Amino acid sequence: MSFYWNCNFPLKSVLELKMLLPIFPPVAMYVYGEVVLSESKEGGWFTAVKFINIEEDIRDEIVKFVFKKQRELLREKRK
Repeated sequence: MSFYWNCNFPLKSVLELKMLLPIFPPVAMYVYGEVVLSESKEGGWFTAVKFINIEEDIRDEIVKFVFKKQRELLREKRK
């Protein structure tokens, strides 16, 4: 997972991230990630994290969300 932030996180830092999946009903979850990339970009920092110690039910929710988004993108592309 990657995101932009206003400060630098050192490599190998472990972050606690609150994710809100925009589905119905909305799903909020806390996950932990290890910083694998942090680069200065356009007044902020591009940060990439690798999920660590993720519970199976949380992983399943993320996978369902990603597949749903991919299906939506494919439908839009066909139009």
